[in-house]
Amino acid sequence: MSRPLISVGLAIIAVIALLLLIALVQSHRHVRSVRRELHRAKEQIEQSQTAASDLERNVAKLKTELDAANSKTEQLQDELDRDQSQLKEQQGHEQELTGDLEKARKEAGEQLAGEREASQRQLQSLTDDTTKKLSESEKQVSDLTEQLKSVSADRDAAKSKLDGEPNSTRSHAE
Repeated sequence: MSRPLISVGLAIIAVIALLLLIALVQSHRHVRSVRRELHRAKEQIEQSQTAASDLERNVAKLKTELDAANSKTEQLQDELDRDQSQLKEQQGHEQELTGDLEKARKEAGEQLAGEREASQRQLQSLTDDTTKKLSESEKQVSDLTEQLKSVSADRDAAKSKLDGEPNSTRSHAE
């Protein structure tokens, strides 16, 4: 009985050894699988670190570009503000000049109207004076014409009278 017991014991030990060997093989496979995964994870970490480093460089570059763009934006904004201020000043000056021009036009128009009115009055006065003098001159011409006719008539009468007198008196008269 002891032999079958030893055989059973040896069989149990063989089964346990076989189970341990299977477990050892599976553990070895699992360790190799874990090592491969660990190696892949290390590679991924290295790639991630490289990518993170590249991203950090890109972020730093973009920050530099952003700072430059912000600086340029501020500069342009300052120029825009300055230009808008100058534009407002010019518009104010333009409005002032436009007001002055309108005022000058109005004053010139009023002055011109006054001068025109004064000229018309002066022209009317000169016309009236000239008309009056012309009427007076026409009257004088008419009077002189009448006097001339009267003198001519008197002369003609005197001539007729002289023509009717004897020649001796005429010789005396001459």
